Amino acid sequence: MKIILTGGFLLPIAAVSFSQTGQVDLSNFPEPFVGVQIVPAAELGIPANNIRSKQQSDNGYIYSESENPKYLMSVKNRLPREGLSKSNDPDYFYLKKNVGDINLTFYYQPVSQNNLLGFAPVGTENGEGWTGIREFFDDAKFGVCSLTKYHIVNSKMGIRINADAVTYVVNSLPTTLEVTGSEVSGFKYTVSWVDSVFSNHLECAKESFDNDQINQMVAFAGTSATDR
Repeated sequence: MKIILTGGFLLPIAAVSFSQTGQVDLSNFPEPFVGVQIVPAAELGIPANNIRSKQQSDNGYIYSESENPKYLMSVKNRLPREGLSKSNDPDYFYLKKNVGDINLTFYYQPVSQNNLLGFAPVGTENGEGWTGIREFFDDAKFGVCSLTKYHIVNSKMGIRINADAVTYVVNSLPTTLEVTGSEVSGFKYTVSWVDSVFSNHLECAKESFDNDQINQMVAFAGTSATDR
């Protein structure tokens, strides 16, 4: 069982605490489930009026100097190579040129046309195939991007979404938006949404901040990146 907590950003599954006897206190953990739940921020341990939400609202982004934007932009160092197999690239460091090179538990139609960089498996390999895929592409407007899809049931995934952060801007589906970064680290723009089958994450990174990009990505998510 995998629990993902979203609310514009990923959160820990739960804070681990110990009883007086030294045993792990499981009362902080949610009951196992597969699917999607929208829950109050307090239930996720998120304080009201937290600084991240305020920065996003006031500035259009959350200040961060993490390596995440540059990590996504550096994916061009992992472009597909000829002659690779699972035996000589067991960790899938290099991207795959074709979606058919990855055994999936579901059908996937790529979003990229002439700007494709490659594909990578994500999620778990359950014996029938991988439960998720990440497609990387280079966009002249958005920067270096990836679309990640997890099959919720095949991944046995439970997703809890912060009710204070959720919107319904992608095809009226539960959606969270986030922009993080700085002029030093670059910026990463993230649109996450869930439908009846997939947990979807559209991420793009570039050096500069663009106040309108997240809205343009929402439009892209609602057309090109759904029902793939």
